[in-house]
Order: sequence, then C-alpha cells, then structure tokens
Amino acid sequence: MPEKYYLLEAALDPLLSEIKELLALKMVQVGGKSYELEFYLGGDLKFLLLFWGFAQANSKYSCIWCLVPSSDCWDTSKLHPTRSIEDIEACAATNEHSVKYPPLLSIADHVVRDELHLFLRIMDILIENLISYAVELDIRATRKQTDLLQGATLKKVQASIQSCGVSFQIWKKK
Repeated sequence: MPEKYYLLEAALDPLLSEIKELLALKMVQVGGKSYELEFYLGGDLKFLLLFWGFAQANSKYSCIWCLVPSSDCWDTSKLHPTRSIEDIEACAATNEHSVKYPPLLSIADHVVRDELHLFLRIMDILIENLISYAVELDIRATRKQTDLLQGATLKKVQASIQSCGVSFQIWKKK
C-alpha cells in the first residue's frame, strides 16, 4: 500500500476524531482526579511529513520546524523563521512552502523524530568518509612506493569495524 496523505487520513480517521476531542478538553477526570493532557507525536521523517501534509523530504522546504530551504540546510550559521501549527495550516491553504494538505492534528509542541534513521544516515556518511580517506592514504602510499601493502589502510579499517562484531565487507568493482 502506498504511503499517501489521503490513505493515512482515512486509516486514522476514528482515532483522530477521538484525539481531537481530547485536545479540545485539555483535561480528563479519572477517579475524581483531574489530569492535564499533553500530546506527543512521534515517527520517522516520512510519517511526520505525511501527517502534517508536507510534500516529500526532498522538496524545497521539507523541515517541519523551520523555513530553511533545502539548499541552505547545511549552513547552520543562518537563522530561519520557525514554523507554528498555524503557519503550517496557512501554508496548506495556499499550497506554499512545501505544505500541500492541512495537518491531521494540531500537535506541534511535542514532536519526537525517530533517531534510529538519523543515526543510521550519520553512520553511513561517517563510514563513507572513513573509507574514502583510507583509500586516499593507500593511493598516496602506492605513489610514494612505500613498504605498505597495497590497500593496507583500507584493510585495517575493515578489520577494525569487523573487530566490533559487525559483519562488514568492502566491495570492489572487477
């Protein structure tokens, strides 16, 4: 089944109706005691984008917290306007800033993004940089005709990763 806004909306409709009622109440009584309600929304980036009616993660304004264009997201020295739930709803009405549909719920204060996928991507980049650097060192050593075995640095990196109990292989084109 494709992951689409309208399918998510239809699948969650009964649950969303109940949550909207609870959002309006802000408090519930249980056993004569009143409890203030706080709502948290969690999920991976794709789910959060769908839930709030955003376009894809590769769209121009895919950050759910601010209006950083994707071309500037690497530059942490720049400040960008933050998004509120009201801003997202207004953008949905005009189809601006990569918001195509209204959010399914007005929960914006407590959003927990899935860390697993973030850390996996960070590790992908770090390992890619480590391997590239090892290859570069091996190429330099080969040019200088040092006593290093061909590909020795890369082999050490692979052995180090494997020593952590991780099944890890570096594939070479034939």
